[in-house]
Amino acid sequence: MKKVKSKIGLTRNNFDAIDDTIMNSQTFYDYLDRFRKVCLSMFEWINLPKTMNARWLEQTLYEDGIATLFKDEKYRLYKY
Repeated sequence: MKKVKSKIGLTRNNFDAIDDTIMNSQTFYDYLDRFRKVCLSMFEWINLPKTMNARWLEQTLYEDGIATLFKDEKYRLYKY
């Protein structure tokens, strides 16, 4: 008796699953980047000192969730 291999057994691979995983990852990072851009551009800073960089402040708030500013007479405005 002759053994017949099915076509499913011969072409079984993970390329479709890998392609789906790559596409899901790319979609996730695309949306993450879009949301980040929205978060970084949603505030309008009023009465911000000229020595303070608004972009730095927004990035710090986005990444860390907290920012500290203090004014010192000797060293002027510090940001952490």
